[in-house]
Amino acid sequence: MAGQDESPCLIILKIKPGLRQEFFEFFKNDETGIKFAHGFKGHIESEGRMSLDDDETIVIWGRFESRESHDAYVKARIDSGFFESIAHYMKEPAVIMHLDPKNSF
Repeated sequence: MAGQDESPCLIILKIKPGLRQEFFEFFKNDETGIKFAHGFKGHIESEGRMSLDDDETIVIWGRFESRESHDAYVKARIDSGFFESIAHYMKEPAVIMHLDPKNSF
């Protein structure tokens, strides 16, 4: 169970047709991909998976020490130009859901 101050989140990425595997490999292996998150202050864990129900969705489950640490992570991604650098992969904007760390089953 997550600590009460932790910030679990779910990110849903919709990738353009034919580009999902390329994006997945990039995000998995590139220093600016998930490795950036793993090294970010306040990051606890994250895991990404491709949907078996379609050929465009990637879902990332993550936890940060606090909502503030996740917000700082998103700001660092914006400031670095990361989102602009992956825009050609994206079918639509990412959906980021912050989840309640106190209520789970």
